Amino acid sequence: MLSRRILTARISLINNSFATRRYTTSAASYENGIYDVGVIGGGIVGIATAREILSQYPHLKVVVFEKESGLGKHQSSHNSGVIHSGIYYAKGSKRAQLCVSGSALMYKYVKERKIPYQACGKLIVAATEKDIPSLHTLLDRGTSNGVIGLKIMNEKEMREIEPKVGGVAALHVPSAGITDYHSVVLSLEKEAKEMGCSVLTNFEVESIKSHHLPPSSLSHPVVTISSTNRDEVKVKYVIACAGLYSDRVAAMSGSQKSLSIVPFRGEYWKLKPHAA
Repeated sequence: MLSRRILTARISLINNSFATRRYTTSAASYENGIYDVGVIGGGIVGIATAREILSQYPHLKVVVFEKESGLGKHQSSHNSGVIHSGIYYAKGSKRAQLCVSGSALMYKYVKERKIPYQACGKLIVAATEKDIPSLHTLLDRGTSNGVIGLKIMNEKEMREIEPKVGGVAALHVPSAGITDYHSVVLSLEKEAKEMGCSVLTNFEVESIKSHHLPPSSLSHPVVTISSTNRDEVKVKYVIACAGLYSDRVAAMSGSQKSLSIVPFRGEYWKLKPHAA
């Protein structure tokens, strides 16, 4: 989650009339100053990216653009809160490697910041004998990916963990857990601000345009980020972390318009006590 792969950024300019605008910011707007990197999207990926850049390159000036009144208002605070173990991904794949290492980093982060979490584990249940080979496949895949503590359990063993579970066997995954990701977002925001990050809320990006600023001593093009309220910020590099709006932001930057995000949602049902 807190990936160390970041973009090294250079110099940028901000519109010197910006300080009079309505947008809120965690740091003083840099009148006639410099923003090196603009991050579009104030969800968990966007604010973690800004924080990581500043942790490695504290001399840079970074700004995060968020269209809502606060960070993490979308998917980052509307999810099941699962800390995934990495058991399902293909052996040796980058997704598996990042999930396993990211899980360990997330547990470390929430423990150190005293953010609520539960390392509750999970059971992947075989409903019938025919499903048991699939458990062994997952056991082999998870073990190859470095997921620790995996164990095939019989009916008695799995019911010691969850007395009301059905089925004939289960794969126990003790490293799976849950946390409050919105609290993680707010913690990352606090840390990024302390490092000097500017967070601009109520700033819905409408266009992204690259150009030179004449007269300019900069050999690199400047990128102008415009909002729906016609305000502009100029940056040197842009990193898009726009979640379900990534296709729209990509199109603004000149990417293929044929690419599209197809969102989907899950639903949880809470059983009444007599049905549980």
